[in-house]
Amino acid sequence: MRLGVAKGVGTEASWLPIRASLIVLARFERRHFERHSTENAFSSTSDTSWNGPRSLWERSQQVFLEALELSPAARISFLDRACGGDSLLRQEVESLLAHDRLDAELAGVFQLAAAALIEDGSLVGQRIGAYRITSELGHGGMGAVYLAVRADDEFQKRVAIKVVKRGMDTYAMLERFRHERQILANLDHPYIARLMDGGSTADHRPFFVMEYVEGRPIDRFCRESRLSVEEICRLFLRVCEAVAYAHRSLVVHRDLKPSNIFVTTDGAPKLLDFGVAKLLSAAPDAHSTVAGLFGRPLTPEYASPEQVRGLVVTTSTDVYSLGAVLYELLTGERAHSVESTSAAEWERAICETEIPRPSSRRRQLSHDLDSILLMSLRKESDRRYSSVDRFAADIQRFLEGQAVAARQDSLGYRAVKYVKRHALFLGAALIVAISLLSGAVLALSQARQAQAARQIAEQERARAEDRSRQADAARAVSDREHAIAERQRVIAVQQAAIARDEQRKAEQRLTQLMELANKSLFDVHAAIERLPGATAARQKIVKTTLDYLESIEKDAGADDRMRLALGVAYWRAGDVQGAPDTPNLGDTAGARKSYLRAAEWVRPLLGRHPYDPKVLAAWVDIQSSRATVLLRTGQAELAAGILRAATPSAITLSRVSVGDAREANLDQLLATALEFIHPAEARDYARRSIEGFNELVARNPSDLDLVMALSAVHSLLGSILRPMEPIEALKHFRESARLREGLIAQRPDNSAYQRELMLAYGQIASALGDPGNPSTMNDAEAARSYYLKAAAIARQLAQADPVNRVAKYDLASVELRLGALDPRPGGVPESMALLRHAAILFDELVKADPRTIRYQRSLAFAYQWIGNRLQAAGSRAEALAEYRISLTNAEKALAIDPKDLSCISQMLSSEQSIAKLLAATGDRTGAIEYAQRSVDRAEKNAAGNTNLVVRMHLARAYSAMAGIQRQFGNWPDALSTGTVAVQQWRYVITNERENAYEEDLARAEELVAECKRHLH
Repeated sequence: MRLGVAKGVGTEASWLPIRASLIVLARFERRHFERHSTENAFSSTSDTSWNGPRSLWERSQQVFLEALELSPAARISFLDRACGGDSLLRQEVESLLAHDRLDAELAGVFQLAAAALIEDGSLVGQRIGAYRITSELGHGGMGAVYLAVRADDEFQKRVAIKVVKRGMDTYAMLERFRHERQILANLDHPYIARLMDGGSTADHRPFFVMEYVEGRPIDRFCRESRLSVEEICRLFLRVCEAVAYAHRSLVVHRDLKPSNIFVTTDGAPKLLDFGVAKLLSAAPDAHSTVAGLFGRPLTPEYASPEQVRGLVVTTSTDVYSLGAVLYELLTGERAHSVESTSAAEWERAICETEIPRPSSRRRQLSHDLDSILLMSLRKESDRRYSSVDRFAADIQRFLEGQAVAARQDSLGYRAVKYVKRHALFLGAALIVAISLLSGAVLALSQARQAQAARQIAEQERARAEDRSRQADAARAVSDREHAIAERQRVIAVQQAAIARDEQRKAEQRLTQLMELANKSLFDVHAAIERLPGATAARQKIVKTTLDYLESIEKDAGADDRMRLALGVAYWRAGDVQGAPDTPNLGDTAGARKSYLRAAEWVRPLLGRHPYDPKVLAAWVDIQSSRATVLLRTGQAELAAGILRAATPSAITLSRVSVGDAREANLDQLLATALEFIHPAEARDYARRSIEGFNELVARNPSDLDLVMALSAVHSLLGSILRPMEPIEALKHFRESARLREGLIAQRPDNSAYQRELMLAYGQIASALGDPGNPSTMNDAEAARSYYLKAAAIARQLAQADPVNRVAKYDLASVELRLGALDPRPGGVPESMALLRHAAILFDELVKADPRTIRYQRSLAFAYQWIGNRLQAAGSRAEALAEYRISLTNAEKALAIDPKDLSCISQMLSSEQSIAKLLAATGDRTGAIEYAQRSVDRAEKNAAGNTNLVVRMHLARAYSAMAGIQRQFGNWPDALSTGTVAVQQWRYVITNERENAYEEDLARAEELVAECKRHLH
């Protein structure tokens, strides 16, 4: 729609051009605050990702236009309603309304400017020079950019043409346009968009023709191509090459940002938009130019402090902008991020606020990159890199592992860089040196002992010979003396030979130990550890190993290689003894003892070899195994403390040994330890572990152990999310099963993979229809199908290795869950048989290892469901006996770990089942007693605890008590208790995403209503 600038003489007509002019001027002002100028549209795409000022402008424009239609008296109340509490919006509208008092002369100027800008027509379809315009690529404050093709028959080529906008062809704008064209004409570089032609249109507006760049902005290219840190730095070096060339051509770009740096389809960068660049003048300073604060187009996120303050702008300004671009490419976040559109806020952020270290936003970044980026982004221009070439040289040194100029050039720093570059050679040399030195020391010691023995023997021989001479001289005294002396001489010779033999044995002992620890000791174990039925053979191996390790400990001495070998040997022996979730001998106490011995041998090595991958790996493995055993015995807090203490070593290891999975493993173990005591923190650790394993699997997709570890973390996160987000939890369980099915397809005979798939099927089944858990999908048949899949695998593994306790526990767990499902018609005997057999297996496990909490807890659960089946069949006395056995085992489990939520849940369930059964038989006293015990326990557990599972326990306990009170006609108490139950159920439903407890709330509300009817 064109504005009718000469139409109408009334008040309304005269206001239209002024209103339009104000809008045009406001839009022009707004461009100074936009993050991405549209003037650089020499490409097929543009960046319009920042919408903050745009949304504010659109809202202020709408309110402004509506307010113009009102009288000044009515505007105040209208603005109160339209702006509400948005002070920034109110300020923008009032600033526009202030132009209401413009005089006629200024209004005329606005009319002309608005008409000139708005009436500018499109050139699409027209011909300019040898080119035909096909489409508009973009436009900005100075001109528009079009896509064009050759209109003659010389050759076919697509180009970008920039033309000055009609109404902007003032002398100053034309000079600026010609200035940009001259700058581009002087630049000829493969990484800078080339100027191909130029001239003037039929209406005397200048234009120039640029090469058309097809590609993506560099930030999008790096993000979508998933470039590594090193690949980003190498791409950025080519950008620096282009900027350095421009500087050598006496051109400062002044508006470097990702949308002005495109990457073509073949991966080459192209520098665009020299519309705000400056030629370096020869006076007063040959390397500088001056610009005022927002007095010209600039992009605040990438502008240097001197640009914002209107100070002298030098080549250092481009260094700063390049640093801001690289900071964003490496961290994914901008160096400066300000929500406000206030120039003062931007000036404070750019000129005063310290930029966060890049490594604080992305852990993979090194301290060298921190130093490089922060030096390029220093507030004072004279403290930055003196040129782009020096900036690029420091990045190149980082890539080559050399010392960077941005960091303090100390001897220690250079030594560390040298060691990292030659780590393999120095490590090998160190091992050889230690071996030679240790052997030499030991050999020297033994040689001295042998020498002393020889000296003693020689002395004895000399004495014997002396006695022989004396005997010869005094034959008349006694021939017997001579015989004695001869025998003593022979003994002395034998002693010397024994001493030499001992020396040879001592020299061989070191070689024997190293061969044992590094090669021979666990060769057989490694070959059979994942084979079915291998437990008995592994038991013999571990006993022989421990006996031998104890026999050679005293010879280890101070040799660090021997200490490390002993530590690793004890750790592996502990795994065979009792590492959970792997085939083991069930000797938890023995495993903890072996882990402690391993830690004693390795701990001193951390101080002497803080960056040795072998030492770090051994330490993290030992501490992880210690924590895992503690978790299985209910000591979650202690386990979490050990894992947190080992985390720095795991992080260091991931940096010195890229691709190592121990940091991700440690995050997974921490999530496991914190699952029931700090679920929110556990969820964060699990997600961080998934992120770590995803990166490792992407780097090594053929590493099946990494795929298995990733599936395990998905399973863990599903367990953590299940109480509050069951649908999201089911997604992670299914992803875990999918990954494990892929592993079985590749290794069908691997018993470890089979067990993990069995566990995944069990988790899916439990999420679909776990008996007694309302947060499931309540799909019993779907759950049964997955439990049957899990049971088939569990029986196969248990039959293959009857001594394996893990296999026995797995089979008992699956049978328990199958038996607890609602039986099919006529399926009660089958359900009872499964439950009874599961109870027998759990009882055997408890007797063998009474400190393992999951055995006790599972046994209590089995007796609970046996009681449920008996009660449903009308056998109340037998059911009560089973409930009491369940309660006894739940109490034993809770004694191991009083904070275990699963144990607490089972204890409450057993108490409530007894209470309800006693109430059904008319035992009022007993029923109230057990119901009160359940309420007291739930109240104690909920004190100061907002966990939804804990609050659900409390709601269930109060509901059970209210139901019993109602059953015995105690309406006032039932009303009071039921009201508390309703409050607790409402709290759970309000904070729980899936609303799985609506039926519980409805029952509690109906009980309260019934009580009120009886009382009134």
